[in-house]
Amino acid sequence: MRLQLLALFATLVTCSTLLAQNTVGTIAYDPTLYTEGYTLIYPHNQNRAMLLNACGEVVHDWALDPARRPGNTAYLQPNGDLIMTSRPASVGDDPIWAGG
Repeated sequence: MRLQLLALFATLVTCSTLLAQNTVGTIAYDPTLYTEGYTLIYPHNQNRAMLLNACGEVVHDWALDPARRPGNTAYLQPNGDLIMTSRPASVGDDPIWAGG
């Protein structure tokens, strides 16, 4: 019985590992459809914006001040500065919970 439980556990671990989906990085890349450059993302309700290369790797990231809550928009300026919308974290019970 103990051996059967161990075999079942090993099977479950193996299946969960094999069926796990890797959601980090680039899922599909076709060089004929790619144009040079980077992608700026500012995930919803996250305190950082990230600059990604064509392979989905983080090239640079900007963290928001902990005293601020993230907004919905970020703009990368030609000189490399980033403008991120935010609001004070001290504002409580506000129905508008995202800045920008």
